[in-house]
Amino acid sequence: MSSVAQSRRTPPEQAAGASARSGPGEEAAGPAAVRLSEVSKVYGRGPSAVLALDRVSLTVAPGEFTCLIGASGCGKSTLLSLVAGLDQPTAGSISTEGRRVTLMFLAQDADVLLMDEPFGALDAMTRDLLHEELERIWGQQGLTVLFVTHNVREAVRLGDRVVVLSSRPGRVIEEYRVPRQGPRRIDSPEVARLAATITDRLREEMSRHGD
Repeated sequence: MSSVAQSRRTPPEQAAGASARSGPGEEAAGPAAVRLSEVSKVYGRGPSAVLALDRVSLTVAPGEFTCLIGASGCGKSTLLSLVAGLDQPTAGSISTEGRRVTLMFLAQDADVLLMDEPFGALDAMTRDLLHEELERIWGQQGLTVLFVTHNVREAVRLGDRVVVLSSRPGRVIEEYRVPRQGPRRIDSPEVARLAATITDRLREEMSRHGD
């Protein structure tokens, strides 16, 4: 990882695998590149209405790399669309403090980069190379990244923080800070241990909903 990226990191206050939250739905204090406050999204009306997101509160700090994970249909992509301004929330508010937000990878003049499963169809070697390239660009340009993935190890490999959404309707149920002690590899023991902890939490949530 570049020295630029390292300099943007805040030293972790918690051990790997420790929850970064004191309770569901609480917002972090301090400056924010992206702030969602009690955001809900409903598609349709009447008996056929689908509640995709339910009172999601989330704060992403400037320069932070935040990964979103959860079961299929939990509202991860919906959340990105709302932050990008491609759709509007049914309730709640979203603020990016006037920052330029884009869903395009390597887009010019962006402050906040939104990425939805960008590496899901790639082979392992190509994916690893692009992880390194994304990390380099993120560090050099000081981007804020909100990254959706189904791959828990990828989330731990890349993120400063991993946010777990519940099965539909999507709610923030857990957050994990990811300490960085030198460069990461997706197959490293440290990544594997935290990924296993997060996977167990996901399985618990999916079992609770019968997914």
